[in-house]
Amino acid sequence: MRIRNPLYTPDETDAVSAADLQITLRKRGRQLATIDALIATLALRHNLILLTTDRDFQAAPELAQENWMSP
Repeated sequence: MRIRNPLYTPDETDAVSAADLQITLRKRGRQLATIDALIATLALRHNLILLTTDRDFQAAPELAQENWMSP
């Protein structure tokens, strides 16, 4: 089976970046779960638009995101 879309796997650098993102957001009074921070970091590093209905990602305004479920 051929994968038509790339698969992005986090590495140690992504883990550190995710932790840094969480620290930055906490200083702003916002929180993002660890897995969400890792997903956001991957999207940012690869210049991706995150398709999500999860409003938690709004804590990271620099993250390009779209909600295709909203009217």
